[in-house]
Amino acid sequence: MTRWTLTAAVLLATGCTSVAAPKPRSTPNRSLDPSVPRPPPSTELTQAISSGQRAGAGQQLVLKVDSAATGDHVSAPIGVPKDRCVLILARAGASVSDLDLYAYAEDGAVLGSDEQPDNRPGLMICPPHPGRVFAAARVAGGFGLVSLGAVLVSPTASSDVSKALDLKRGAPRVNAWAELNDALAAHQAPLGGDWKEQRRIKVALTDRVPTLVPVSIDSGECADILVVPERTLTQLDVVAISKDGVQIGRAQPAGRNRAIIVCSQQRVDVTIELRPHAGRGSAALAIATTRATPAEIDAPAVLFTTYAAAPLKDAVSKRITATAELGLGRPVRVAALSARFGRRTSHTSKFPVGCHHVEIVGGKPVRGLTAWFYDTSRRLVAHQLGVHNMTAFVCTPGGDVRVDLEALQRTGPVQILRRSIPQSHPLFVAHPLAAGRLLGALYARGTVATVARAMKPSAAVVRHDSLATARYTVAAGRCVEWIAALDRGADSLEVRSMDDETDRELARVLVPAVAAQRFCADAGRTVKLRFEMRTLGGSATALHGGRLVPIAR
Repeated sequence: MTRWTLTAAVLLATGCTSVAAPKPRSTPNRSLDPSVPRPPPSTELTQAISSGQRAGAGQQLVLKVDSAATGDHVSAPIGVPKDRCVLILARAGASVSDLDLYAYAEDGAVLGSDEQPDNRPGLMICPPHPGRVFAAARVAGGFGLVSLGAVLVSPTASSDVSKALDLKRGAPRVNAWAELNDALAAHQAPLGGDWKEQRRIKVALTDRVPTLVPVSIDSGECADILVVPERTLTQLDVVAISKDGVQIGRAQPAGRNRAIIVCSQQRVDVTIELRPHAGRGSAALAIATTRATPAEIDAPAVLFTTYAAAPLKDAVSKRITATAELGLGRPVRVAALSARFGRRTSHTSKFPVGCHHVEIVGGKPVRGLTAWFYDTSRRLVAHQLGVHNMTAFVCTPGGDVRVDLEALQRTGPVQILRRSIPQSHPLFVAHPLAAGRLLGALYARGTVATVARAMKPSAAVVRHDSLATARYTVAAGRCVEWIAALDRGADSLEVRSMDDETDRELARVLVPAVAAQRFCADAGRTVKLRFEMRTLGGSATALHGGRLVPIAR
């Protein structure tokens, strides 16, 4: 895509927010006024427009004639009355084997595209449409002169003109998403979590300026952004940027496609910045979200974003106020530490028997925190990763607990607060790492304070060479969420959910440590579920159980 500066043009799914496109560089503001001087049309374009005029189209206007090679665009704006249709045509000689045509609104929304593998594309754009349309013809194969033209058409004659020229009526071609569909299926299959696609868009990219795509993430939500670029683009950079301009993370290079996952503890707006090292072209994006916790997502790098760091005193006060609603009692200060970049700071303190809600609160300018918790036998009982603030769940039979703290991006002060969780189940103390993961999943769903009433956990030994089975009954008209979490000794938990009466598979997930699945029973039937669990290697105890959830959730 050389010489084309509609770098933020976006193909939006229904209800999506569009991305503004800059105006084409040094392109004359031609209208459909026949008095405007225009270059001589090519024979192919003249013949096509003549066919349209015989079917009822109006007077022709050649917008632009220019030479182009593979990847180049020939583009121009069109002023279109709100009550008229516009016929847009692009033609090229035999030396151009494949020519595509696109129509964009000023805000970057794609009004239509013709990507048939030929050199004779055309589009009919009818009301409702914006008063200004940008047309762009892209050479997909070959080189030579490309002519771009437009004709006003009355809505009543648009059908006859479209049939005469065998045109589409401006609808984006669905086969443009075929490669994205395949890549999305391969990408999300091993992730774990219940992903719901929010939107998919198509953006134009250039190596001259970055293209920006806004993404909103709700509280307690993770967003997965998959980018599938055209082959004309080289080494695509995909970066997530916070509202205050701080880089949250960068998609790791792995083949041609790029993917990044951003999780947030509160509602945030982030910007995805895309820019190839070389070349011009387009990329398809799929944006999906899940309420799964980071521990439930099997991704090489799960990134977190929250509000900008505040002074430590203010940050602690805000977190105390926020966690007071959990009903866990007053917080106890465990330690005040300095999180250092590239070095771990250790601190040991006494923890009462039971499970504890531990807040690690960072103050300005700290950014990027990770913490490990070990019991008196130096066994890992909890691990957490975040930006400024994060929550860990530490279960212990009582005694010394050591925390190792490290800053991943910026050094800064940190305060650690502890609140005891009442009525901790004995299985939680016996299997602390699994318990912490299970409590983290419950915390993300707002039920950690009433964990004894929310769930009665069971334990099962899960191996790679055999199946561990658990059963759960969902009463008619009720919904249940079933959660399983691995303790130490194995990685990657596979859970296969079955209808125990019909032996039909309902769902199957492969996750790093925590699996959560939601099921509902119809009003007239009780559903008996069977969960089959195994690991990909090693053996470990898994804590599991179900809890009732609202039907409307």
